[in-house]
Amino acid sequence: MTRTPTESACPSRHDQPAPLVSPRAVCAYVALGVLLTQAAAAAELKLDTSLAAVGQYDSNVLRVEPGPVLTAVSPSGETSDRVLNAVATANLQYKLDRQRLYVMGDATRQWYKRFNQLNHDEYSATGGLDWTGADWIDGTFSVHQDHRMVPEAARLVPSLSLDFQTDQNASAGLNVNVAPQWRMESKFDWIKQDSPSITAPFYLNERDYTVAGKYLGLGQVAMGLQLQYQDGVFTGPIVPPNTVVTLAMLPLPQGTSQFHQYNEDLTVDYTVNQMSKLTSKLGASQRRVPGSPNAAANGFTGELQYKRTVSALTKVTLGVFRRLQTFPSFSDYVTESGASAQLDWQPTLKLYTSVLAQYIDDSYHGSDRSDKLALLDAGVNYQWFEHFSLKPGFHFEDRKSSTTYSYIDRIYSLEAKLMF
Repeated sequence: MTRTPTESACPSRHDQPAPLVSPRAVCAYVALGVLLTQAAAAAELKLDTSLAAVGQYDSNVLRVEPGPVLTAVSPSGETSDRVLNAVATANLQYKLDRQRLYVMGDATRQWYKRFNQLNHDEYSATGGLDWTGADWIDGTFSVHQDHRMVPEAARLVPSLSLDFQTDQNASAGLNVNVAPQWRMESKFDWIKQDSPSITAPFYLNERDYTVAGKYLGLGQVAMGLQLQYQDGVFTGPIVPPNTVVTLAMLPLPQGTSQFHQYNEDLTVDYTVNQMSKLTSKLGASQRRVPGSPNAAANGFTGELQYKRTVSALTKVTLGVFRRLQTFPSFSDYVTESGASAQLDWQPTLKLYTSVLAQYIDDSYHGSDRSDKLALLDAGVNYQWFEHFSLKPGFHFEDRKSSTTYSYIDRIYSLEAKLMF
């Protein structure tokens, strides 16, 4: 039968007896299949995996100076060890237009040669969504959890006990471009930390609410006002002021405290040119701990960061900061100030070098304690082949404390990574 130009390519229901499936439905399904095929072609699914072996020499596993404290933990007086890490990572990303869905994780096995009672497994997992509804609205959502051995530097007293801490957090953000020159940003963060060990007993459940407004109509300058409210509960050991904790004192009595903190900051981002950018934040913080008036804190806070692309091969980042937070002993609060400098150098496509230096000064109000921490991290990543890299690294840590434990630690490492 010859079809006239006015006849539809899909048969009419009057042309033949009613079939089990409507021909018009078949046409709709075909059209939907074409659209889905086009969307799948525009989408991008990417999976990156890797296996790595990392050998380390740690000069001070216990993070303690030679003396009676070290002898009580390690009778031989030894504090160095060789550590082998086996690390597996996976990163799955799905992109569709301007939307990105991702899941990533890593699993680590650590073997100690001398202190083999510390052999253990660790893991980390993250998932999230970056979405854009239109040119005027976008947002983020992410969840994260990791399970790791309690760092020696976070313990009340040096110990060879195998204790773990679990960190969980979730965040959600919503941003709206109110006008071509105005942008409103909001974010919610939930943070939970749990370490049920004798040497580092603490529990934290915190919620952060942040709103910010930015004005983008000043050319190279973007100015804004950021307001943040933090609310949480902390449970931890009650440590008397100016007291050095020993193993004989454990376990310490526990205390629970609720805290509230308000942060108000003026933010200024100045793009000097394509090679330089200055980011600053200056404001004040007020922290209140009901039932502990000595832990109340008021003061100015701020951050300043300068990024400079010296050349196509070299980048420099400089920063300074000042923060306020309540010290877990519930008897005072700490003012944390510091500075950092980072140099990134990539002379070739296969060779990448990074050096980071930090200095942090913690002053504890209400006691005589003060801590000074100097850190240095350096690494050279050599992409030997497309799927194989080598990375020697060095970590230096020098902590000086007026009332608690001081130490110096050096870690030399070599990583061999196979990427798929």
